[in-house]
Amino acid sequence: MLPITKRKLADEYGIDYDIATFFADRTPPNNNHFWKGKYVYLSNSLGYTIIPFLFDAQYKLGVEKSILLDEKHIRLMEDAFDLMAKYEAKQIGYEDFIGACKILYTPTVVNSIFFSDLLLHLNNGKPLQYALGSSVKALNRADAFFFTLCDIPVEEQLLQRIIKAWSYVKVNALILDDISDLESDKIDGEENSIIELGGNEAAMEKIQSIFKENVRSLACINNKLAHYFETGMAHLQKRLTFNS
Repeated sequence: MLPITKRKLADEYGIDYDIATFFADRTPPNNNHFWKGKYVYLSNSLGYTIIPFLFDAQYKLGVEKSILLDEKHIRLMEDAFDLMAKYEAKQIGYEDFIGACKILYTPTVVNSIFFSDLLLHLNNGKPLQYALGSSVKALNRADAFFFTLCDIPVEEQLLQRIIKAWSYVKVNALILDDISDLESDKIDGEENSIIELGGNEAAMEKIQSIFKENVRSLACINNKLAHYFETGMAHLQKRLTFNS
């Protein structure tokens, strides 16, 4: 798959140009399963472009770029992505994946209450202070990415806003993926939000409602990115049919 350019990230998705440049020009890390066989850091797919999407959201909400693009912070994220790729490839189990992320981030945690709440959430517990997760279980399957927020020195109020913004982006990315992979997920028995809700028109209406609400909220942060998600949904709906 072709790489995405920093100009496209900035012009079409509203990503800050410095952030777009940082990730588009970055060299893939060595010995990392997420970037295994990749010659560019950002392929033109949501699995990769979501990285600058989420970092840009933090910047637009008030986190300094010097903090976001700090090399130690970025390398921690890359190490966590390596673990995630091993888990998705079934090289390690879920408990080992979360345990390894906990070990990775523990020495650098500055948001200890959030860190504890995230671990509760990822282990099917109820967070005490932070709102994490969706009532649709399949839309929580990328929540380990929230570990990336544990070493960011921000106040609770701002962190709560970042969590919401990340959720708009993450959930909508998963919804697009679930629609695109609906038939194959049925065959393979993979997690899918539409299947979880019944795999019918009512399920699609529920997912669309979640998606549209997230788009409206995201538009207040990055209108171009919100439009990108709207366009992606419109494209997928044209070829979506249900077999009840």
